[in-house]
Amino acid sequence: MSKKELDIIIKIAQEAGEIILQYYRKNMALRTKFNDPENFLTIADEQVDKFIRKRLHEEFPDDLVLSEENDFVPQDYSGRVWMVDPLDGTGYFVHGQDGFSVMIGLCINGIPTLGVVYASARKDLFYAEKGKGAFFQNTFQKITNFTKQARRIGVSSISQLNQARFVIRKSMGKERDADRIVQKILVKEKIKEGSSGLKISKIAKGDAEFHLSTIQRTAKWDTCAPQVILEEAGGKLTFVDGTLLNYKQNSVIWHKLYLASNGLIHQKVMERIKKINMLEAQEK
Repeated sequence: MSKKELDIIIKIAQEAGEIILQYYRKNMALRTKFNDPENFLTIADEQVDKFIRKRLHEEFPDDLVLSEENDFVPQDYSGRVWMVDPLDGTGYFVHGQDGFSVMIGLCINGIPTLGVVYASARKDLFYAEKGKGAFFQNTFQKITNFTKQARRIGVSSISQLNQARFVIRKSMGKERDADRIVQKILVKEKIKEGSSGLKISKIAKGDAEFHLSTIQRTAKWDTCAPQVILEEAGGKLTFVDGTLLNYKQNSVIWHKLYLASNGLIHQKVMERIKKINMLEAQEK
């Protein structure tokens, strides 16, 4: 992995973010996916998907690309595979909120190696390369050289639940089954945030201690980029039972809830979730 490759991906993410802003808070046709009235698909998703895939194929013609808004699914994840969510947090975008982002991650031989999360409405950029640290920059000026001006970030040192900040989703309507767990985990503060990439990046930046996904339909493109950022900041991302995410598996969907944290509080959160599930089972 070279610095040139990172610079290319940052530029692609920034340009993709500008395309999204052309549609932001504008009237547009809406469709839904997976028979879910909260899972939107817009022209912005489609246009950004086309742009990112085109640019990745131009710059890295030998690499594979897995994107949320494209039907192509690699049959082999042992090489270099880019994992892209062109518009993470479409629901927030549709409702005129700023909690959406572009996410581009690279897996090499099943290992998340590079990640970029760019929230264009906020001009917030998070990025990381495996073994080289995680970085953040905010700018309202045209992006020319992020990597010279960004600051290194790291997770917090909080290790107790009663002192922790739990970053949770902003509800867009109906509750999810796992929301009951969120309600039963007692912490110092619960902070609402938009897309999964921004939730995880908030932990990497030290502004929260953990996040629990509440839907079992998350996919490789939801976690690849932010996982690199979180781990390079000193944090941890696993499934709620502690097992690691296997990016070589054939299915793009995880089918399990994941837990992202600063690492120090990870075990305590898993134990708390296990206890909640046991108590609920006894009550049935």
